[in-house]
Amino acid sequence: VQAGQIAVEVAAGAAADAAGNRSTAASATQSIDTAAPTLSITDGTGAATTNAATTFTFRFGEAVSGFEASDVRVSGGSAGPLVAAGDGRTWTM
Repeated sequence: VQAGQIAVEVAAGAAADAAGNRSTAASATQSIDTAAPTLSITDGTGAATTNAATTFTFRFGEAVSGFEASDVRVSGGSAGPLVAAGDGRTWTM
């Protein structure tokens, strides 16, 4: 998600070659990502029952790194393993 822009520029004449010819002006811009990735969590089981397994899916709006099982807090049950889908955006538990 690109939400910003960075720009650089150099004025004409900033440098010269051996013959004394002054350099031309130049500029460039590049978009930068300044927005936090979004996260949605969906429950694969409509109405869980006691001792029944429930799978949750975690989907980020863009590829992320560093998401681990220790980042997920579970109450009222126990957490299973966190499994990555391999796209950098989706995990299940």
